[in-house]
Amino acid sequence: MSNETRSEYADLIDETMQALNRVSGITNPQDWLIEAVGGDNKAVGMQVNPYTALGLAPLWYAVNKIAGHIATMPLKLMRRTDDLTTQWERRDPRQRLIENPNCYQTAAVQREQVQGHILLMGNGRLAIIRDEARRPVELIPILPESCTTMLVDGEKWHMVIGPAQWDYTQADSYAEPGRVYYLPDEDVIHVPGFGWNGVWGYSLVHIAKEVIGLGLAGQQAAGQAFINAGRPGIILEAPTGKFRDPEKAKKFLDAFDSSVKGIDNAGKTALLREGVTARVLPISQSDAQFLQQRIYQREEIALLMNLENILGDSSGVTYKSITERNAAYLANCLNRWLTKWEEETTRKLLTEDEKATGDLYFKFDTTAFLAGDPNAMAEYTGKLRAQGLINGNEGRGMHQLNYVDDPQLATFTNPNVTTETVTTTSESTERIEVSDDEPTSDDAAAKWRGRATNAVRSRVELMASVEKDRVVRAAAKKGDGFDAWVNEFYDGWTDTLGGVINELGGDPALAAQHCDDRRQALREIGCVTDPGDDRAGVARRFAESWTSDKLTELIIEGMSDV
Repeated sequence: MSNETRSEYADLIDETMQALNRVSGITNPQDWLIEAVGGDNKAVGMQVNPYTALGLAPLWYAVNKIAGHIATMPLKLMRRTDDLTTQWERRDPRQRLIENPNCYQTAAVQREQVQGHILLMGNGRLAIIRDEARRPVELIPILPESCTTMLVDGEKWHMVIGPAQWDYTQADSYAEPGRVYYLPDEDVIHVPGFGWNGVWGYSLVHIAKEVIGLGLAGQQAAGQAFINAGRPGIILEAPTGKFRDPEKAKKFLDAFDSSVKGIDNAGKTALLREGVTARVLPISQSDAQFLQQRIYQREEIALLMNLENILGDSSGVTYKSITERNAAYLANCLNRWLTKWEEETTRKLLTEDEKATGDLYFKFDTTAFLAGDPNAMAEYTGKLRAQGLINGNEGRGMHQLNYVDDPQLATFTNPNVTTETVTTTSESTERIEVSDDEPTSDDAAAKWRGRATNAVRSRVELMASVEKDRVVRAAAKKGDGFDAWVNEFYDGWTDTLGGVINELGGDPALAAQHCDDRRQALREIGCVTDPGDDRAGVARRFAESWTSDKLTELIIEGMSDV
């Protein structure tokens, strides 16, 4: 958006601010003005603002828990491929921006800060600093008390009042105090909390002022009770006339205290003489009610934050395992925030063309969060592998293990099931070769040919999947060196594929013919593809069209001629 257009909207925004009465004045003072002149903007006698609210232990815990977990989850730029799989675009500039948002913050620090703004103040905002080509190059957090969001003529705008740590036109300079910035919504990542109008979110500190104030008042009352109304835990009763001298009484009490107080004296036996008896004071009913009220305050904070319980409150729901508890926490609390972050970053950091295709999108990776204990994770991975939902290398990636260049790990077949269709020993090869002892009837010959065809097709499909995977990976990584890689790869692949065909009883020369055809076809892709085109995408689409039917039939025909 041009500076002229921004200036035209500035007057409209100011008029809208006045119309909404959001500018602090005598008739409608804002919280900061009331506090500045010493006014009373309190709940149950307590001053409640984002800073005093964090002094309430359950609220501090809830904010840190939610913001901390969202901060530590990787936010990844994903791409949907033509074969309906997804891949992580880790080298994309937008992915690097998410991981290194600016020169003074890491991704975790920034997301924790902004999520804290959302939870307490109802809105979290990041200004998107763009270069001359409108590409995002930096993300700068905006303090919620310095920004107001509104709709002007159907357009969403954010008005930021300095001082700030950035300049909208020059990201490396500092704003002047009192300067006003008018930011269009396309240049702000805005994650709101719950709000009635769908434009900005409500401040929890303001909406739940009484609940938070009651908790702060309870803390203050407890402190005053210990200071001004402390009560002993034990009373010593002495016979009448004993300890008339105050000095002797004090000396006796000091000696008694020194023998029973402290960790070193825990569990020791005390001795009282001369008719002195000890009486333990029970907790009073008012004290018990006060403690119960503190527990209720924990429950109320948990309700405000959509937490099923808060540390120290054991009255909540119990789970069989950590994994089950984390899954419930993710579904009931975190998912709404993760979805808002994903949708907003996808909307603001991708181009219009990329959003139109729907191939690129941001997604949080919750794998590590749901991993649980190692045994449960291993069992979960094994089930996915057995059902063919992941291949061996994808399973290794879930456990932070390196990729292994093994054909068996590139397939989606169940590794726990072994059949004759994937056996490669010489013994199994003999079972599918033609010999004089094979049945001569048409039915028996057809049955045998079907089994042989299945055995060959399964092994050839395995080799074809490995070949396709390596070609696609090389097309994405090699760039201009892709043609040289093709020659080198198929020189070696000819021998590898020839050995497999020979084991199956076919003619190894078929491998050379197959590799020459593929080599020539991939060279033609390089000739028709411009340097700026997506060669990886072209190679991937070409590789997806490959089938193993022709090679399978040639091998079977060669076996029949033996």
